[in-house]
Amino acid sequence: MPYPPPIPPANNTNRTSSGRGYHADTLHNATARALRAIVSELGNNPSRQYATVDAAVAAALDGVGRGAPEVVAAADAPQSWRDAADRVCDGVADDEQVNAALAAVEAAGGQVVLSPGVFNVGSSIRLPTRTALVGQGRLRVTTLRATGGLPPGSAVVELAGAGVEGTLLRDLGIHGDKRVADVHGLRYDNTGGSFTFSDPAHLVQGVYVQAARRDGVHMAGNVRAAVFHAVRVIDCDGHGFRLDNIDSFYSQCEAGSCAGFGFNITGSNSRFTNCKAWYSDRSGWRIGAVRNQLAACEAQDNEQHGFLVRSGYVSLSACHADSNSWLGGNANANRYDGFHVSSSGVTLSACEAYDKNEGGRGHAQRYGLYLSRGVTHCILDCWGRNNVSGVVGGHRDGAGVHLRACGQGADGAPFSEVRHNGVAV
Repeated sequence: MPYPPPIPPANNTNRTSSGRGYHADTLHNATARALRAIVSELGNNPSRQYATVDAAVAAALDGVGRGAPEVVAAADAPQSWRDAADRVCDGVADDEQVNAALAAVEAAGGQVVLSPGVFNVGSSIRLPTRTALVGQGRLRVTTLRATGGLPPGSAVVELAGAGVEGTLLRDLGIHGDKRVADVHGLRYDNTGGSFTFSDPAHLVQGVYVQAARRDGVHMAGNVRAAVFHAVRVIDCDGHGFRLDNIDSFYSQCEAGSCAGFGFNITGSNSRFTNCKAWYSDRSGWRIGAVRNQLAACEAQDNEQHGFLVRSGYVSLSACHADSNSWLGGNANANRYDGFHVSSSGVTLSACEAYDKNEGGRGHAQRYGLYLSRGVTHCILDCWGRNNVSGVVGGHRDGAGVHLRACGQGADGAPFSEVRHNGVAV
């Protein structure tokens, strides 16, 4: 990302933070002391093993510029973090300290380092251009937690404006606390913004979003060239990932136990690799826009379809639909499919749809692969097993449908069907 070059300490005047003045080198030392403290008190971060504290410092600063960082300590942070911090929270409206730290590094582009602990958020954390917000770990290490003060429909973390670009969010948890707040976990909106290199190009990595009353992650219009890696969304009342944006990248992301779709994709031209949707109250994946590509993705134990493909010019490669059409034995059991294709121009390559009948629950996916009436010009390669009504169903005789399906039929007998241009061969 296009972060500016370091600012030499000699050109950086004293600034006051929480009543104290610091030079850039002093702030770097504060960061080093804080990182040494966490390494000594809590041990090496299990997800990032460092040989030396210097390596930890370098990793914390990597890719986010070398301007003076701001260190913010939570009210329940270890005392060594509180002693070294530039700003110390009191557990009430901690967003004020975090947003003040982000504003302090905004001019040069830089980072805010959050301590371990819980930051209680009464208004949205707002990321400015070319800033980074970096915690110490995503699972009960550093947590931004919503409080009832957040306006309905807002988000725990969002952008400071439509033209914000080049942000980084890393190694922290976001708790929407649906009991008291009606918010999204993470919501970015670049609609109407203009950018240095055409795209805002945000990076979100190692983030855990949970318990939002709305969507866990909502990427709205014009959020182009976003990169998400190792982001987990769980127990949200909206969609896990609501992706209205375009031309972005998602790897090793997952959505679990959300009331909407696991991934609701309404923007075009994005790529998904090694991602998973599970225990959604709707379909695991809804693909509703053109030129999206999925590779090695999975839908498991979702109430409706594993993959609901409602747009053409999309491709799925080596994807698995595992034991969908189920949620606790309700009336929807056996009504939904592993892959449900309702649009022309779809490619499935080496995909699998099966049901494990885990726990002997007695119901399963209807078909491994189902084609709606009027579907044409598809290339479909699917293997299936233990689907209630068979490997493949629906209207597979449309013009330009090239189908290869095999596995076990509904009665357990071997099954194989090959069609070329909609005609069995």
